[in-house]
Amino acid sequence: MMKKHPSDCRCSICLSSAELANSLEGLNAPSNDTMMSRVILPTASKTDRFVGCAFPWGLEASDNEVGPEARFGSAYHAVMEVLRKKKLSAEKFKAWRVVAESFGSDVDPDALQERVTKSIPVLKEWLASANPWKIRFDKWRLEYETAIAYNMVTGEARRCELPEPKTHEYRDRHEDEIPGTIDLGGWWPFKNRAVLVLDYKSGFDVGSPNESGQLQTLALASAQLHRADRAYIALLHAPAHMEPTIYADFLDGADFRKHADALSEAHRRRRDGSLRPDYYCKWCQAFSQCPANQPALVELRASKTALTTAEDVGAAHQKLRELEKRFAQMSAVVEAEIRSWIAKNGDAIRPDGRDVGFVDRPYTRLSQASIIRALGEKRGRQEIERLRKLGCIEEGERPELRVK
Repeated sequence: MMKKHPSDCRCSICLSSAELANSLEGLNAPSNDTMMSRVILPTASKTDRFVGCAFPWGLEASDNEVGPEARFGSAYHAVMEVLRKKKLSAEKFKAWRVVAESFGSDVDPDALQERVTKSIPVLKEWLASANPWKIRFDKWRLEYETAIAYNMVTGEARRCELPEPKTHEYRDRHEDEIPGTIDLGGWWPFKNRAVLVLDYKSGFDVGSPNESGQLQTLALASAQLHRADRAYIALLHAPAHMEPTIYADFLDGADFRKHADALSEAHRRRRDGSLRPDYYCKWCQAFSQCPANQPALVELRASKTALTTAEDVGAAHQKLRELEKRFAQMSAVVEAEIRSWIAKNGDAIRPDGRDVGFVDRPYTRLSQASIIRALGEKRGRQEIERLRKLGCIEEGERPELRVK
């Protein structure tokens, strides 16, 4: 457990930490200002939504709330970039707590340190030929945290400015462009030109790289910029409680043409009134404005309009809890049917083309109940009290909606 230094500490660690804190303004720290209204515009990270549904683009909407997982991911990206710029090893870096606190009080500095420390050697080995093609990517011309924009009308690409740290807006985007940021990119400028696009992911679940619209858009743009006809795309996946892994795929000219056509078609369909609800809806900033959701919102509110009176709010709360119970019951029935079918027949195929089946995932779980089960009532209570005194059990209060 790291000790927190006093605010006026002048040791070398804290001086370098203060310098780092000042430089965090230049990193992609997410904004917690959920009231700011902005026009919804496509970016590489929103490619799957952009290609999937024409509705939200060009509308004004408030920012989605940035959750703890997203803030942790931003902190992870920030440290990887700072270590590269300062040419430091993770072992020599001391400002974990400064970075964590800069991205939110719920970002754990110890977890951040552990994941970054484990990720770096995996990344270095992969670049040094521990990849499916045995390519020495570390001999390529590599770039980190670079922004690139692809024009969906002309098919041209250009370098652009990195997005604003607080808003993630690309200020210098041109009309018809879809911009994005490459975490680690590279290109081979000699015979058989090729590009590398690698993205960092710290969330629990990721798909295959060749299913990622984000990677496809970035690879298409990079290949166009460097006049390459091949791309190696990869995800450095560093979730909690698992060893970091790099998943990689290969794209060629046919893949580029297919994706370019998909982007061009999506660009033509913007705001044409067509809707295509799917898995990506939960991330859409225009979720509450979408006509596909209006009937459900009316039922949830128990009102056709926004909630304005105490009676409206009370009725909506009661309706919401009733629907939650009903949906939970239906969800349990359908989930059991899905599990039973897959257990008998193998993987199923979703409408988006992805397979769904059983995957063994390691997990770690510790609770007060599990301590008592393992040690017995008396010893378990003593151990829980010991952990509480050590500060291992976090306690506090949070506002919860309750029927009084």
